[in-house]
Amino acid sequence: MKEAYRLSIPETPEEVCNPQRVALLVYDMQVGILRQIANPHDVTRQVRTALAAARDAGVGVLLASSFAAKRTHGHVSVPHGDDLATDGFA
Repeated sequence: MKEAYRLSIPETPEEVCNPQRVALLVYDMQVGILRQIANPHDVTRQVRTALAAARDAGVGVLLASSFAAKRTHGHVSVPHGDDLATDGFA
């Protein structure tokens, strides 16, 4: 691995894919988003497979969505319920 400006720069696939350096990002697995694609059950199954593989390898997992957050008294309010299709992912 090269060093430049106090940064470690990976040079090989093994260095890039080091579980300590990478994370799996799962984005917008909401019901409303999945309804827009032809095969949502297949996509959800594949995402669950990728999540299991990442966790088994010790890779970090980030779940994100483009929900409409609302600020109330300095806190962010996040919608819950049927809008999210991430049940069982976390």
